Order: sequence, then C-alpha cells, then structure tokens
Amino acid sequence: MEPPVTIRALDTGDLAAISDLGVRSKASWGYSSEEMSVFASELTHGTSLLEKSFCARVAVDPSGNILGYFSLLDRSSQIVELDYFFVSPEHFGNGIGTRMMEAAFEESRARRARKMTLISDPNAAGFYEKFGFRIVDHHQSSIAGRSIPIMEKVLS
Repeated sequence: MEPPVTIRALDTGDLAAISDLGVRSKASWGYSSEEMSVFASELTHGTSLLEKSFCARVAVDPSGNILGYFSLLDRSSQIVELDYFFVSPEHFGNGIGTRMMEAAFEESRARRARKMTLISDPNAAGFYEKFGFRIVDHHQSSIAGRSIPIMEKVLS
C-alpha cells in the first residue's frame, strides 16, 4: 500500500537526511565497504546541490519523514539531467519512486525540455526502463573497472 506522499522543495535543513538516505539506498545493492566509501563521499550533499539544480525535491510522509529525493540539472535549452534519484530502501516498491518520477517529468516539461538524461547505477537501470528510458551509452564509474549506463528518454 502506497503511503500518502507529498513532494516538496528540498531545503538546506534536508541535506544531512538526504545524504544518509542516498548512502543507505546505494548500500542496499550489496556494494563492498571500499566501494561504499567512494559512494558515500559522492552522496554527501552540501548547499552546492541546491545551487546547481533548477529543481531539487523530497518525498515526505505525513510526519515529514523524507522517503526519497531527486534533483534536476539544465544541460541545454531542451535537455535536463536527472542528477540524483534515491528512495529509502525501506520504501522500495511502495510507489514513492513513481511519484517522484512523475514530479520530475512534470518539472522538466514545465521547462519545455524535450529530453531527460541520467547516469544510472547498473542495478537501477530496470527501474528507469519502466518509465521509457533507454541505454544510449556507458560511462566510466568512479570505481575502477566499472561501467555505468547513460540513459535518456524523449519527453512528449
């Protein structure tokens, strides 16, 4: 059963909570402690997340607990990038990701974006494919010898 969720603007008071959430979500894929130390540094957010994103949102439950977050970047006049997209592992499969993706699409279309791109964790590619994203290339990860998919979706 999907809990009641509100999507609201992310603010500086949320940065510690989303950093923890992102690390817990990434760890749910079973990465080694060495890999997680690299990811933890990449997922510890400061105010630069808010400064570089045209849209940063959190999904919260009625008590204000953060269940997920995402951010969007302008890449060109018609392309946006889904920069971060994480759901708390305790809420996988509860529709939180779907609500967040719908909000990300809505924000992108409001900017008249024609395409959304993202760099996916290999484990999450199937989630994005359900929303019409397709793999168009691969990118070298911050982990040596690891390649990660670059995905895109045409927005109509």
